[in-house]
Formats: sequence, C-alpha cells, structure tokens
Amino acid sequence: MPSTPAPTRVRHLLADPGFRLVVTLAVLSFAAHELVPAPSHSPDPGVVRTVSPPPAARALPAAVYAPPVLHDSLGAGETLSELWERNGRPAAEMARAVEAVNALFDVRRLRSGTPIAFYLDRSGAASGAPTSSATGYGKLVAAPLDSVTVRLDADRTIALQAAPDGAFRGLLREIPVREVLRTHTGCVEGSLYAALESSEGDFSLLALELDRIYGGKIDFYSDLQPGDCVALHFQTFVRPDGSFRLGRIEAAELVNRGERHPAIWFEAPDGSSDYYDADGNSLRRQFLKSPLKFSRISSGFTLRRYHPILKRYRAHPGIDYAAPAGTPVQAAGNGVVKTAGWKGGYGRTVQLRHGEVYETAYAHLSRIAPGLRPGVRVSQGEVIGYVGSTGLSTGAHLDYRFSKNGKFVNPMDESLPTGDPIAPQYVTLFVERKDRALALLEEPGVILVDRSSDDAAHKTDVMAIRSPAARQDEADQDAASFGDD
Repeated sequence: MPSTPAPTRVRHLLADPGFRLVVTLAVLSFAAHELVPAPSHSPDPGVVRTVSPPPAARALPAAVYAPPVLHDSLGAGETLSELWERNGRPAAEMARAVEAVNALFDVRRLRSGTPIAFYLDRSGAASGAPTSSATGYGKLVAAPLDSVTVRLDADRTIALQAAPDGAFRGLLREIPVREVLRTHTGCVEGSLYAALESSEGDFSLLALELDRIYGGKIDFYSDLQPGDCVALHFQTFVRPDGSFRLGRIEAAELVNRGERHPAIWFEAPDGSSDYYDADGNSLRRQFLKSPLKFSRISSGFTLRRYHPILKRYRAHPGIDYAAPAGTPVQAAGNGVVKTAGWKGGYGRTVQLRHGEVYETAYAHLSRIAPGLRPGVRVSQGEVIGYVGSTGLSTGAHLDYRFSKNGKFVNPMDESLPTGDPIAPQYVTLFVERKDRALALLEEPGVILVDRSSDDAAHKTDVMAIRSPAARQDEADQDAASFGDD
C-alpha cells in the first residue's frame, strides 16, 4: 500500500480537534510556568534552585556582579602582598591589611597553602569586575571588603575587620585547648609509623620527632629491627570537638637490639633545654647520623669499588643513600655553605663547612634549596637540597661525604662531638625529673594537665592520673570533658 505523503499527514493532524486541544493546553501551561514566580521556599529540601542576582545587580553590566566571598591560598614562595595583588586588590588596602596581620603574626612565617578568605561588603557597593583566576572565583578589582580571614593552622585564625576609614582591626582567634599528657608504647613489626598507631589516636607523626631526638645516635631506617620497642610520654592539646594536635615528647625510651636508650626533656632554670640520657649527657650530636630520613645505604664507605659508569675500580670515600628523587636532604650539622652548584661528575652538589675541622658534601642532587649560596648559614636538619641523579649517576641517590681536617673519613666510625651535659648545679633537679618521667613510661595512662594563664610560671598541676585499671571507670567523664580522640 502506498504511504501517505508527509505534508498530507500534517494537514490531517492540524485538522484533528483533539490534537489542537493538546497543543493549546501545552502552550498555556508553558506560559503560566514562565509568568508565575516560584515559591520562596521549596517544599523539597533536596531541591537546589539557582537564584538570579537582585534587580540592582542585574541593572549593572554582567561582568560587575561579584561573589560575596573569595577563597584563596598562598602559592609556593608567594607572599601575602603578592596574593593580594594577584586578586586585584588595591595597593593601599593591601598595605594596611598586611600591616594589621603582621602586628599579630610575622607574615614572613606564613606557609604555602595558608587559606585566606576575602568577604565582600554586602551593602551592594561592590564595583569589582570578576575575571578568570586560578581560584575559580574571579578577581575582585575594587569591590569593598567587609573582612578577611587568614587561617594560620587548625587552632589559630587571624580575622581582619574593615573600618569606615579604610583601616583594619585585627584579632587573633584561638580555639581553646586543654593539655593532656599521654603515654604510649609500641613495638616495631613493619615500621615505626605502624608501631605508633593506636586505637586512641594516630601518633605516627611522633616518629619524625623521635628521628630528630635520636638522629645523632640511631638511624631509624638501618638500625631498627623487628621487635624493637618504644615508650613515649608526650603532650596532646585537645580541642572542644575531641580532635587534638601533638605536642612535645616529654620522655621516651627506645629499646634497640636489646639496648635501652632513654631520652628525657629537661628545661633548666636558666632557660636552656635539651634531651638527655639517663646519665645527664646530651643526646644532641654535632652531626646527624644520616642526612636523609628513612633511607637505606646502597653503597658504603670503601677505598675500592667498581664504578658502574666508568667501568673501573676506584675509591668511594662516601656513603650512598638510595631514596626516591625529590626526597629532602638535611644539613648534617650547623654550618656555612662553602659551595652550591654543579661539580663535574658529582652533579649538583652542596658543600658545608662546620667550623675549622669538619666538612660535609651532598652530591647528585636534583635541585638545591632556594637561597643557598656560599656564605649562607644553615642549621642542623635544615633542607639544603633534594635527592636526584645528576652527574655520573645510574639512579636517584645521595652521595654523602664527610671530611675531617681535609681528609675523607667514614662518619659511621667517627666519635663525634655531643652537646653539653647537665650543668652541675641542676643535676638534682634533673634526677627528680628523670625518675618521674621513667616511672610514667612504665605505666601507660593519661594525665590531665591544667596550665593556668594566670600563673606566670605556668606551673603544671596534675589533676588526675589514670592507670589502665582506672580508665574504664573514668571514660564517661573524660568523654564529656574532651570528646573522643
């Protein structure tokens, strides 16, 4: 049967009264939807509606309507002034704001990633034009500010309030915390980090502090063995919501290969402080045992080693540490930069002079830390470069060299200088502190500490000591006061 031509079918549909009624109702429904405003509150809380700008804003050019808040953060190496400029803020406003922040916190100590929020004046006087920006919120060229917040860390925020005269009033807001001293024990099975994990909280970051305390005596990568154990007595600062940040290690005892290594924090009346062993000897060494954290030795100090690139035997008066490219390299001790740059087959290299006797060198770096040049002073543990494979190298590693009186020596075999021991007049105080700290390490528990701001000496008042047997009885009371960690 021949099909009906398309134009004929259309004419038949248009002639049909039922079809015309359906079309008419559809048109009227669409018009009503456009003319009748939507209710001010959606009955379904899950429905999200896009709200158009108010009439005053719609009357302005589209590019002028700015968001009420802009979130940003400091980029790597960026200053607060540069962030202000990058967001199109006026220079005069920037100068006043930076001055207000600096009165509360040294702006030079602001770290990359610090969150910053600009809150606009909601009076409708905004005249800024948003353009493309890395933040995704757009630049605010001249929109007046109501306030600015700079979040220093999880506990501290600087709030700036704009005044009518253009000045800023600054306030440092601190979340109230309460000090809780804890004791934790763990044994190494897979790693030190795992040994410091607990059902009461994640204390694994204390591994880095332990590495700093014992760094001149124990290499936490090569010296630790399965079965080694550690006991820690340390500060935590508990927030109202139950979360906490870690504080200082007050005492520790590391059992390494059956040998006990206590570490006691002691602050003398004259203000000097350090970690000491049980005999009052400083644990601080003039040089770290390793310039890398948690690396492994891939090639030791030897006078005869087959060079994989030169294909011949030659002396290797240094220690190679295998580590991923980009791993931070630390200065082994306090010193002054002797050279920093390219050094033939050693690639990018940093040489440090430590007084008149010792020198250290760090070779095959991928890059050298910014600002490092001859004559610059560095501190022990300061990052001076990053692991790489520059020069005559077959893979990412650090070639660490140590010289004494101009001659390369094996730092593993050297008896290196230490810090000063406890002064004679403070020995009795230290012994009391040591005995108390070692006793706490023997019985894990929690000490609730009250450090009153009215007490100029910040005297520690031990409110209660919970032994393991008493923990369950006091659990409800502690949860009500501090929340769960």
